[in-house]
Amino acid sequence: MSRTARLIRPVLALAGLVLWAGAGVGCRSLPAEAGPIRRLYLITTPVALNLDQVPGPEGVGVNLFGFGRRAKAVALPPGEVEFIAYDEAGILEEPPRPFRRWRFTVEELRSRRLRAAIGEGYRLLLVWAPREPLGHRLSLICRYRPAGGGPEVVSEPSTIRLGPPPR
Repeated sequence: MSRTARLIRPVLALAGLVLWAGAGVGCRSLPAEAGPIRRLYLITTPVALNLDQVPGPEGVGVNLFGFGRRAKAVALPPGEVEFIAYDEAGILEEPPRPFRRWRFTVEELRSRRLRAAIGEGYRLLLVWAPREPLGHRLSLICRYRPAGGGPEVVSEPSTIRLGPPPR
């Protein structure tokens, strides 16, 4: 038997064992909330929304998804979710000054749950009226703090245009 064949045989046997052992894992079902949340994804409307008859934006539509170890988004375990918006004036300050904050417990978000192709998430409308942001863009991030402690998870910022681009 060649040296290459002697090296490949144990590797193939180990790969087969790993595949066989992993095949049963997919058959077990765990609660959607199992495991810590490791990533948050925000999907926002690209442009702020005018929600009344008066010209000008008053809010933004947001879909929030939390991911643990799995490829599908899961319902968030108990804790607090905070959305933080920065307008163009506040983002330039040191430290950056938020334009607006919205706080929810995961229990409060339960009525806003949605099922999507990527898993379970939450659909919200974040309204900032009557206050108006300064500038042409708003940056939005989301923070999740688990109830029992543990690491805070922060989303990447999402940019929302507040109106027509400047000329």
